[in-house]
Amino acid sequence: MQACPFEDDTEALWDAVHYHPGAQALSWEPACPVSGHVSLCWRPGPGALCHHLEHSGRAAEGRVSTQQVGWGGRGHGPDLSAPQVQYPRVDTQPQLCLKFSTSRGFWVRCPFKGQRFQAWKMTVQPAASQGHLRVTFFSPEAAHFQVYLCQQRKMWPPACRPALWATALPPASGDFMAGPAVAFVDVPRDEACVPNTCIQGRRTDMLFSAPQQLCDLRCPASQGTAD
Repeated sequence: MQACPFEDDTEALWDAVHYHPGAQALSWEPACPVSGHVSLCWRPGPGALCHHLEHSGRAAEGRVSTQQVGWGGRGHGPDLSAPQVQYPRVDTQPQLCLKFSTSRGFWVRCPFKGQRFQAWKMTVQPAASQGHLRVTFFSPEAAHFQVYLCQQRKMWPPACRPALWATALPPASGDFMAGPAVAFVDVPRDEACVPNTCIQGRRTDMLFSAPQQLCDLRCPASQGTAD
């Protein structure tokens, strides 16, 4: 006989979350019927509110899987031909989280946090050209990025200016904790160093990706790393 613990144990909701590296897909297919709403969100920092990622809302309609799998790729995983919820081309950022909502409330977990997933990094340092800061992206694989200058405000989301496309670098252009430098963009120092301003980097070659951002840079000796 199959036990369905969701009413009393919400931890069981997460047992059917699985990442498929080959397809770069994140799927959720519970072993018991359960209805609710699933979406992706991102956390700018520890303890921060998890902000909704556009176009990620999915209805969980109570279907049942034939297998139950866990975080981090354990087990063989469900049949991707018909998962209850599937997100293709997901960036394995520790800030990217899964949110499950029912009539009883909502719960958030970040499947790539604390796991051995490789993620891209963003740094900000003085540029060679006077009056600019260089935003550099490091990634273990080829990737494309955009940079936004965002003004923090009381209401979310922040007001972000039009994107600057990062310039791709040749392979093996550097070495960093996340891999070689793959792209960069120079931003005006007098715009990036304004109080309550954030430099936000976004990966553009994935369908679902969490931004990274650095806020309130200390200029002119500005130097930082987005973790």
